[in-house]
Amino acid sequence: MLKANWGWQGNARTLRHRGEYLLKHLPLPADVTFEFENDGVTENIPAHKFMLAIGSEVFYAMFFGPAANTTQTTVAIANYPKQIFEALIAFLYADQKPNFAGGKKAEIATVVLQLLQCATQYGVPELAKHCRAEILNSLRVRGQINVCSLLTQARLLEEEIECGALDEIDRHPLAALKKQDLTDVSVDMMVEILRRSQN
Repeated sequence: MLKANWGWQGNARTLRHRGEYLLKHLPLPADVTFEFENDGVTENIPAHKFMLAIGSEVFYAMFFGPAANTTQTTVAIANYPKQIFEALIAFLYADQKPNFAGGKKAEIATVVLQLLQCATQYGVPELAKHCRAEILNSLRVRGQINVCSLLTQARLLEEEIECGALDEIDRHPLAALKKQDLTDVSVDMMVEILRRSQN
């Protein structure tokens, strides 16, 4: 008996596998390209509006909502590096949670915070939840990240992370300040840290 060949669709048995294949191999032409400038070089991420729209209300509004520019095929992304946006898109296509292992803990915390900001901006709450948990977990392991710097960044974005960073500083203020690059800490933040440590 001959075995039927069902193509890539037959080999990708779950929606997640089909999404991964679609993203990596583009068997269907992409209908939107995200552009990133990097030291004068333009880098691209091709994608499918439909796949983005089913995972993000923001992308849905951007591509299919009443005010959508239906002829738009290129979107310039100026506020995130390509690596951050690739992680967002991989999550939307295939629920791929980024692996934050390896690298310096301080650099990882910055990347995770950027991805959290991106997921929040584009309305992807499950990815934001994953990033938030990763950051809070890093706070629980003392000395892994620059808590004061994280607190300064979190103030702009996330109340839950801000509270976690302040709790860590409250528990170990001297250790937090010894480890930190104090040039990352604003005067207002330093005053608050010192005020809290006296209570």
